[in-house]
Amino acid sequence: METSGGDGVNGEKAEVFLSILPNALRIVSIAKSRLPHFAFGLLKLIFQEQKSESRFLYITETEAEISLILDQQLLCKFIEEVSAFYPSLPQMVREESTGENDRERDYGEKKNESDPISICSGIWKAMQVPEGILDFQQQGMVHSFSTPLAEGGVSIYYLSSCDSDFILVAEKELGSALYHLRKKFRVQLDSEDSQVEHQIEEMYQRKREEEEKALRGGDHAEGEKITKEKRRRKLRVLKEKLYLCKLKKEFSSILSGLLVKMIFFNHLNFFSYFETGEDEAGIVVDADHLSLFPDDMIDVIGDCWSPICVDDGPLGFVEYGIVHSISAPLANNAITTQIYFSTYYTDYTMVREQEIDTAISCLKNSFDIAT
Repeated sequence: METSGGDGVNGEKAEVFLSILPNALRIVSIAKSRLPHFAFGLLKLIFQEQKSESRFLYITETEAEISLILDQQLLCKFIEEVSAFYPSLPQMVREESTGENDRERDYGEKKNESDPISICSGIWKAMQVPEGILDFQQQGMVHSFSTPLAEGGVSIYYLSSCDSDFILVAEKELGSALYHLRKKFRVQLDSEDSQVEHQIEEMYQRKREEEEKALRGGDHAEGEKITKEKRRRKLRVLKEKLYLCKLKKEFSSILSGLLVKMIFFNHLNFFSYFETGEDEAGIVVDADHLSLFPDDMIDVIGDCWSPICVDDGPLGFVEYGIVHSISAPLANNAITTQIYFSTYYTDYTMVREQEIDTAISCLKNSFDIAT
């Protein structure tokens, strides 16, 4: 399935294959002060014996929260398991809406620490972008895909892994996301479910007709939306040096014990554990705790990374252009390799340790940066 879009390298549109994952994803935040209440549920998530090819799970600990991005079915099981030890939990779940007709979380709206768990009410869909499909030495993967979506006003969550990247959009925005990506790329969808692929294509066609109608009526093109972002955000450079590591499946039982130690017995400014299928699992861990993992059980991917976080959140669920606003100045200054992690409340970008000074220098033109 192929549609022409905008210009690529040398005026030609680059061809990309996007896998639309079948998962109905939910985005969740657990208050760190309430972590003991959720311990059993988190253990069940990590130790679950029956893991399928469609399994998708990110557990990310930051200074402020434990952020979960997981399948709807996993979330239901998680709430059920926790409720057995925390009976009042179902009445304490805070759902934050992303709908245009409902209350949206405002930019900078502070979290109520009395909320043990917060859940974004909408379903999110993940588009998987395999490594090596473009000349990212020139453009950068994060920048290449976030730019057309920002131009179209599409809010995204962005997640890196060891083997590929994932762009998460609200389910209702999937057609709009595809429409704007096809302005820049020749997109081919890769989905095992032909019915789902057909539904996405119908969403795309509706969006295309809406845009053409708006242009005929003299309305401004959505590509101008990216210029509306005027807020000068605050960024902060974390002191930690991080490593992206792939976990070896054959040592899963031993590694699970180490993961429990990391999540429950260490207070970390950043740690992430992720599974993106039956075989791929990985972590992002700081240099001090990397030594806990035996060398023969993990593969360190690439360099040491310096993290930068958006420090004036929480970010609104329907805000757009956040990923682009960070990745664009980096890519324009030849920092094209980045790791990116969106959490429930904020975003983290990571650049090679040797490039952090250059990154700070180019970002400070658009952001207030604390080091």
